[in-house]
Amino acid sequence: MTKHHHPSYLNPVQLGPWGIYLEQIDRVTPYLGSLSRWVETLKRPKRMLIVDVPIELDNGIVAHFEAARAIAIGAAMNHGPCRT
Repeated sequence: MTKHHHPSYLNPVQLGPWGIYLEQIDRVTPYLGSLSRWVETLKRPKRMLIVDVPIELDNGIVAHFEAARAIAIGAAMNHGPCRT
């Protein structure tokens, strides 16, 4: 993974959804052409929406699943659906 500057509130060892998000951006950057100028903006979203979804499994245990969505500049720059 490319070395990135991470927000201070993240654990640099275990980035979770943020690390996956950065890997996805790095993976598609070569295919963006003239849109690649937006890559650094996408890596610095204004807001992150992170939710914890508790699900009761068939065996009675409650499992927690985390989903995240990055919001860059406004509604036009949102990045797809929530990812788990």
